[in-house]
Amino acid sequence: MESRPGMRPWRHSIGDELRFVRGWLRAPLRTGAIAASSRALGRRMAGFVDPAAPGPVLELGPGTGIFTRALIDAGIDEERLVLVEADRQFAAHLRTAFPKATLIVGDAYAPEQWLPECPQGPFSAIVSGLPLLTQPREKRRKVIGACLDQARPGASFIQFTYRTAAPVPAGRGLSARPGPIVLRNLPPARIWIYAKA
Repeated sequence: MESRPGMRPWRHSIGDELRFVRGWLRAPLRTGAIAASSRALGRRMAGFVDPAAPGPVLELGPGTGIFTRALIDAGIDEERLVLVEADRQFAAHLRTAFPKATLIVGDAYAPEQWLPECPQGPFSAIVSGLPLLTQPREKRRKVIGACLDQARPGASFIQFTYRTAAPVPAGRGLSARPGPIVLRNLPPARIWIYAKA
């Protein structure tokens, strides 16, 4: 991949994979997978974010930063990123890897606790690496709805899942449309795009 001026090269190492496995061992339901998402999935997720749309870009559950790096590579300024991470070891890594981003250490499933800490201005997009299917359906719907309530009209909540069905069905004020299936991920993942109906 060719780098733009001032862009740091992609650095996803064996250390990142080990960091992710340790995170899974500490909290398997919170981490949700034993392997980090692939760069291919990161690129596809970031492709649904418009870099020209104003406002901060929220990322939930960034883990080792695969999607974070993909967003920056797609043209999102690091300063615009708001990262919400519950795992303190992942958070320490993110603070070093992305020092210009706003990092909030907190439970993404409790938006009432961390949303007040977010920068002013509605989100232009929300990118989620959360393992939604490890949580009850109402909890999943709550986090998507709360984030979209703080987003610009027409903004997307971009989520992936390892199942073909939507992690949260459309309805009750939410629209859901399927995105591509990314085969270059372990396991293959489907992207879903949510918006306010």
